Amino acid sequence: MGSPRLDALKLYNRAVALGELSVVEDNLFNFSSLYQTNYEFRHLVRQSGLSLEDRVKGVLSLSCFKKSSVFETLLPILIESRDLERTQAFNDNFTKVVDEKLGRVTVLLTSAVALPDESVKSIQKDLERILNNKVHLRHVIEENLVAGIVIRLPNGKIYDFSLKKELAEFKSFVLEKE
Repeated sequence: MGSPRLDALKLYNRAVALGELSVVEDNLFNFSSLYQTNYEFRHLVRQSGLSLEDRVKGVLSLSCFKKSSVFETLLPILIESRDLERTQAFNDNFTKVVDEKLGRVTVLLTSAVALPDESVKSIQKDLERILNNKVHLRHVIEENLVAGIVIRLPNGKIYDFSLKKELAEFKSFVLEKE
């Protein structure tokens, strides 16, 4: 990989030319998320006992990855890098390029359970009004939140409305009083 921004721009142009932008965007996000949070996935990607071809096949066999010639070309490069920071940086750069090209911002909505579609759409509309911009909302489930939601904006700002945060604050409050 060369310049992260230039590589992301090349990937964007290739994905658009082949009509695979949405699939590539989803697959890259899923790869990056799984690599960060799932030990078994990280082990599959890093497993030196398997050939690169077998690791690629293993990743593509997972149901969260959709068919894409562009992603299948990129995947061996991601696997060979074995570097979480580079993978995340590439995903972040790609998201920025896509957002700039499509005139939107990508916001990460994390919840403890799957939210109804109407709730997600309502949150998206509220965010579009607040941010005065088109919002591409990525919804992920993180069971350790217990309950509630966390919203991460592209500028790094985090709005945490989770029970996990409330319990941590309550614990700190109790410990201060002892």
